[in-house]
Amino acid sequence: SLVHRVLELVWQRLKSHQQLLTLTDEALQGLVEHAVAEAIDEIALRYPQTVTRRFRQMESERLCTQVLEWLALEKQREPFTMLESEGQYEVSAGVRVKLKIDRIDALADGRKVVIDYKTGEVKPAQWFGERPDEPQLPLYSMTVEGPIAGIVFGQLRAGNMAFSGVAEEADLLPEVKSFEKLKKLTNEADSWAQVLEQWQVTMEQLGQAFRDGEATVDPKNYPGSCSYCELKLL
Repeated sequence: SLVHRVLELVWQRLKSHQQLLTLTDEALQGLVEHAVAEAIDEIALRYPQTVTRRFRQMESERLCTQVLEWLALEKQREPFTMLESEGQYEVSAGVRVKLKIDRIDALADGRKVVIDYKTGEVKPAQWFGERPDEPQLPLYSMTVEGPIAGIVFGQLRAGNMAFSGVAEEADLLPEVKSFEKLKKLTNEADSWAQVLEQWQVTMEQLGQAFRDGEATVDPKNYPGSCSYCELKLL
């Protein structure tokens, strides 16, 4: 989406939490406005009839407000450096899965934080269990080399910007819970390493089942799951 692209451009220039804090409000506003203009120019080349003068004006105002609101949240974080954005990865989880990770940050102690931007609402229960509804975070945990401190969604919702995910310790990112606070979801894991190991086992089991062609009629949340199924008679 456009807001994702704008944030990518902004962090390519900022690079670090320190640089974010160093910029004046006016300088940060200018940086964001420049990134917004660049992102809109990119889509204007593909959709010239859609990107009218009025569209550009409205979208510029919306994006600037949204991105500045998000950056205000990022200012509350512990020091970090942005390592990579839009990185392409491939992981083996029973099958080969290609992934694109929105962003990877490095903390002062060298540990990494994986961030995936989302415009919709996300809930911790969606990342855990034998059949997680949202398997992105477990898959991301298998791709990054070196110690991982946290894996989160960046929830980009106007008026409700938030980090949502799980971390090794509490408040590593604003309002993000530690794995210890989510013990009921993490199958009573005793350590952060155990959480990451459980995710890997779960993803490999799901991938193996898919590769083997398992098609047992076993709705996860009956009858809710069946409302999306085209084979209700079966």
